[in-house]
Amino acid sequence: MLFYCPNCQTLQRQDRCSACGKRNLLAPKREDVCFLDETEALWAGMLEDVLRQAGIPYLTKSWLGAGMTSRLGIGLERIRFYVPFERLQEARDLADSLFHLPEE
Repeated sequence: MLFYCPNCQTLQRQDRCSACGKRNLLAPKREDVCFLDETEALWAGMLEDVLRQAGIPYLTKSWLGAGMTSRLGIGLERIRFYVPFERLQEARDLADSLFHLPEE
């Protein structure tokens, strides 16, 4: 069984979040926003395009924020992607096919 941590927006295999320690996690609902992946800003556009083409709604959060990105440069920026639980597996499959090379 999977559990959903509303603080971290992640799925957990136990009733306690491994990231923030929150207990008494809930069963995920279809509309719960779940963490998909974190990628460099350079690759974020590609993932956005793939999700958009598949019709998967998504949210992004900047790791550094606009102010720090403008100061440090886009090369250090990381973008976090979130999708609804009901589309999470489909989005994971797309992200895996985009970012992971096939084994030979």
